[in-house]
Amino acid sequence: MSKSKRKAMITSKTNKIIKLVKSLEKKKYQDKYGLYVLEGIKFVKDAVINKNHIIKYIITTEEYTEDYDDALEVDNEIFKYISSTKTPQGVLAVLETKYCDINDINKNDNILYLDTVQDPENVGGLIRSSVCTDFDAVILNSSASPFLSKAVRASAGSIINTKIILDEDYKILKTLKEKGFDIIASTLNGKEDITLNKKNNVLIVGNEGNGISDECLKYATKEVKIPMSGKCESLNANVSGSILMYKIYGFL
Repeated sequence: MSKSKRKAMITSKTNKIIKLVKSLEKKKYQDKYGLYVLEGIKFVKDAVINKNHIIKYIITTEEYTEDYDDALEVDNEIFKYISSTKTPQGVLAVLETKYCDINDINKNDNILYLDTVQDPENVGGLIRSSVCTDFDAVILNSSASPFLSKAVRASAGSIINTKIILDEDYKILKTLKEKGFDIIASTLNGKEDITLNKKNNVLIVGNEGNGISDECLKYATKEVKIPMSGKCESLNANVSGSILMYKIYGFL
């Protein structure tokens, strides 16, 4: 990567950029400014290389400043102040949030659909699994923001490698069904031995406590059940969704 000219180190919490970054811990400011924070040496490097999301700022501690063009250098205390991790690596980026729409979905795509998934770590973990299994997009309906720090961290940087789409009142889900996508739902009444196509799927993952809503479930074309021992009633949303994505991908 290119070397930057060293600028004056930022040492004040009242600096306007530091105040901005700190505010992005909250969703309302992410929405207001259209920005989010990505932390970690590898993840920021990937963001610089693939250029899927526009980078507004790169902020580093002294040892990494020269690794990036126009990096803003801060002291260790300030970096800990704006970091959301217990052991900061000393590199973070502020990026523009990027949302796609139904026009970015292609025939034969595999889509992950999150129906009222409230835990940002589950959202992030599912995004990570979707990228690992070559799913093409993630649609969220009344779910936790994928750009919250916990979600971004749980995605292991995969947030920059997929299409994020927001749905409301299942309008996009309805359209995808009309376009011929298989709408797959994991339910207790589903079949364990069901055959799943390799492409053209929408996999629904439901709420952690209540599962897939009745309103969402009415669009399902297939219901599948993951085999479990009688000692456990259900799986974590992240785990069950990941298992089914890997089944569609052909690993299971």
